[in-house]
Amino acid sequence: MMNKGFSELFQSYGMTINGNNAYGQIKGFETNVIIRMLDNLSPVTVHISCYTTSEQKRAIERSLQAAAIKFFRFSFTDFGIKLGFNDITAGKLIKRLPDLLNQVIGILTEQGALSAKYCPVCGNEMVYESTKKANVDGFAITLSSDCIENLNKSIAEENKDFTEAPNNYVEGFFGALLGGVIGGIIAFILYMVGFVSAISAFVAALLGAYFYKKFHGKPNAVMIVIVAVTTLACMAASVVVIYTAAAAIGAEDAGVVMGAIEAFRFCMQDAEFSGMFYSDLAMSMMFSVLGIGYQIFVLAKSIKRKKAIQ
Repeated sequence: MMNKGFSELFQSYGMTINGNNAYGQIKGFETNVIIRMLDNLSPVTVHISCYTTSEQKRAIERSLQAAAIKFFRFSFTDFGIKLGFNDITAGKLIKRLPDLLNQVIGILTEQGALSAKYCPVCGNEMVYESTKKANVDGFAITLSSDCIENLNKSIAEENKDFTEAPNNYVEGFFGALLGGVIGGIIAFILYMVGFVSAISAFVAALLGAYFYKKFHGKPNAVMIVIVAVTTLACMAASVVVIYTAAAAIGAEDAGVVMGAIEAFRFCMQDAEFSGMFYSDLAMSMMFSVLGIGYQIFVLAKSIKRKKAIQ
């Protein structure tokens, strides 16, 4: 259930409360509210449906940035603008919200954003008989039936093109490998200065996904698997390279003539050396899993295909 203070606030606007969601109109603009108290960045998300031109969006962006609102984030959507609010406590945020919403809606109105009387997609005045309230990313948004039909056609065509596009797994793998190698180099450098962290794996997975797509690999679930496995392998390889180099340097200092790999095998027979190797390998894998895990979460969201608007 929604926090009592938030519930009373949004009910005062005449909005309907459903669990942690509120829906209605504020100053003539169709408005959705989602309360997520566990969200540390934006526990209050507000979506305001409105039609704006590209020029109006730029003007709104400049005005919102100039307003310098604390604990505030915003981004434009295909159907309006999404706002994120936060404060030190819920009570303070509840007190601030009316003024903040007035300020934001004032900027929208001043810059010519069209209200709920107009379709947020095409900007045409809506006729009640030809409208539909659609569920879009958890928001209830009223659209003209023609726009819904056109949007669904575009979504279907995009998804069809994506499905029929070549997978290019081999090309994508080399892209992921390039990212993994760069991450491995970073891990090597960090280890040389005494750090073992998730940063290198995070960077490797990030670059791996980037180069995977740059090398024309299809961004799908297989991409996530290839990037994750390749990154993990490169992180493990970086530890092996580090200890192989250390073994080779040790052999040279001792005046023993042998190759780097042979020196590594010889040193692994020493309990202290092998113990350090396996300890650092395990730590590297642990941090790598953390770094890769976050990137998997990000990538999984990025590859989701649009669904037809219902």
